[in-house]
Amino acid sequence: LKLFLVWLYEIDSPDLRDFLLGSRLFFLPSEIFEALNVVLSLSEFSSLPNFDIENALFEFMKNVATLWKTINLDFGHPDLRQTVMQICTTFLTANRLREIDSLLPPPSDASTLSAVAVVTKPGTSVSITHNFADIFSTSTPQDIAQQMTLMESAMIAEIQLPEFVIQLNSKDLAPRIQILHQRFNQMSLWVSTSILTGESMEARAEMYKLFCDLGLELLKLNNFNSLAQIMSGFDNIAIDRLKPLHANLPSKTKDTAKHLSDIVSPTDNYRAYRSYSVLSPRIPFIAVHMRDMQVIHECNPTFVDQSVGAINFDKVKQISRAVCSIKDADTLSYPSLKPNRHLQKMLSEMQSLDEEQLYKLSVLMHPISRSS
Repeated sequence: LKLFLVWLYEIDSPDLRDFLLGSRLFFLPSEIFEALNVVLSLSEFSSLPNFDIENALFEFMKNVATLWKTINLDFGHPDLRQTVMQICTTFLTANRLREIDSLLPPPSDASTLSAVAVVTKPGTSVSITHNFADIFSTSTPQDIAQQMTLMESAMIAEIQLPEFVIQLNSKDLAPRIQILHQRFNQMSLWVSTSILTGESMEARAEMYKLFCDLGLELLKLNNFNSLAQIMSGFDNIAIDRLKPLHANLPSKTKDTAKHLSDIVSPTDNYRAYRSYSVLSPRIPFIAVHMRDMQVIHECNPTFVDQSVGAINFDKVKQISRAVCSIKDADTLSYPSLKPNRHLQKMLSEMQSLDEEQLYKLSVLMHPISRSS
């Protein structure tokens, strides 16, 4: 409550953003504004000297209303919107009330974070009919990289920023992030499958080379998440153990694979990736940023004083800024790339084997040697 008092006197937008976003670790938005309503109703608060409650609340609410799109505060949800407007109705003049009302989104029950279910977009769960071999026969690595980048950008753009915070406590309440993780794993399996299902060792080596070419194109686009998916496919034990395959790779292909692998390597806390991750536009390597948030969450106490429930605001700010670094203003914008719906459909319908099937196929190609 004291924190609200300070804010209503003097608050800047970054701190307010950090609190409203990072506090999703502890509170629902509705609880924050219900607490604000309690504060404003206190006689001690209304009698503060030299304090204009209407002006303070008006400026505060304008800041909140301006931020709602950035951090997806679910103001379209009727309950939260009603709470906010009730507070404003009590303390603001009619003109100011209309201004705040115009800044907030209209009431809607659609797609709030209180709902766990997410309607899957076409292509997220579809029948499997295509393989990467089909795609490479009709499209260049550059074409494929561009469409993968647009698809990945769209998936990340759909994730509401509070989901990144909420998933630290409950992954079930962050369904879009789960879909992104599933896509990463599916993509890695598609890469491994496409290499292993080549009809000859030469064909498998050629497919490996094509994926290296694709990785280079993704790197040019700063699409680190898709690049990491490809390298994860290379690192699958079913691929990694195939000595005859690696023996058939040209030295240039080996050098390219090592270069790409080094960029997304966890060595020195992903030092190489972090040196690239300042570029824009880019598709961030999401797993690295999720790991950062988890470390902040687990290594910093939630309260600076548990006895009085004093929240560790430094932790809140660190988490908020880690989240916002994933989706800053320029991160996901690729206006020069044009969508190719046919190619995107193929990329959404590729064939893959599961981990067990991949390993069995790998052993058939290169049996395990048994020393006596």
